[in-house]
Amino acid sequence: MLTRGLFRTALAGAALLCLLWAVACSGGEEAPSVTPANQLTQTPVGSSTPALESGTVAPTPAPTPSPTATPTNAQTAKAAAEKLLSDLNGVRCATPPPGAPCNVLSLDEPATDADFDHGLAVFGVTGSQGETLTIVLGRNQTAQWVLYLWGKQFYNALKLPETITICGFGAPTEVHTTASASADVVTKLKDGDTATAEQFVLTQSGAPPDTAPLARQGYGWYHLAEPSGWVYSKYVAEAADCTLHDQLESR
Repeated sequence: MLTRGLFRTALAGAALLCLLWAVACSGGEEAPSVTPANQLTQTPVGSSTPALESGTVAPTPAPTPSPTATPTNAQTAKAAAEKLLSDLNGVRCATPPPGAPCNVLSLDEPATDADFDHGLAVFGVTGSQGETLTIVLGRNQTAQWVLYLWGKQFYNALKLPETITICGFGAPTEVHTTASASADVVTKLKDGDTATAEQFVLTQSGAPPDTAPLARQGYGWYHLAEPSGWVYSKYVAEAADCTLHDQLESR
């Protein structure tokens, strides 16, 4: 009996020692609780607004439209010239000469020093059969680019500002306050007088040979620096004399 009592006492003491050792190893702290991941929310740094819950897609802000650049005079003139040739190629290729391919016209790039800001635009044109010519567009009173000249030989002033010669077929040439024959007359110039033309406005469009019996040139007005006013293009020549002007205008 004594031996059994001593065994029970020793067993109880060992159990007590194990319990004390477990408490000492745990440090007396409780295990932290765990929150399920789908219940977590986060607040972005510097913001008091909670982030969206898992599985929610944030709306994409609408893009801000960029401003549209206004086309330059060179761009609008080139677009008008390309449309002119496209329309003309359509006429040419609709009824080509029997047994001959359609002579398609292509616009050449203007020279790098071309100036489109004075109302004139000059382009070279090349045909698929080797044809070369020049077309000149003029800006009209509604700021549209329209055909002014078509061909290979002109008497007209094409690059402004430029010194021009008055060619009135022996009669005085009137200089007007605006680009109109009915406007007040500033002064009158005689044949051979020179002046500086600095701007052009087209008032009568030309026509290519495929849409008229002959290539028809257009007409407009040159603005002179001194005397300040407008003179009709029919009475203005680029050359120092009126010989070529008189030959071409008498046709």
